[in-house]
Amino acid sequence: MAKADTDTENINVRLTPKLLEDLDETWEERGYNSRSEFIRQAIRESVNQTQLSAGALEALLESSQQAREGELVSSEEIREEFLNE
Repeated sequence: MAKADTDTENINVRLTPKLLEDLDETWEERGYNSRSEFIRQAIRESVNQTQLSAGALEALLESSQQAREGELVSSEEIREEFLNE
């Protein structure tokens, strides 16, 4: 019989002192209540990671190239072009 989502299991993970220090700084900076909460969310995001389409990846690559070349557009310009039609 499968456990309900509210049931949990303990696992052991070994981390270097530096990684643990970075982990603690990160969860606190991001407003999590505990290490466990932060680690659970990180695992959820990793397991359920979004898959991008080829078109979306191409658009991101094009955008990245434009940014490297200094072809940036302000948020105001975007608003004017797309929201004030």
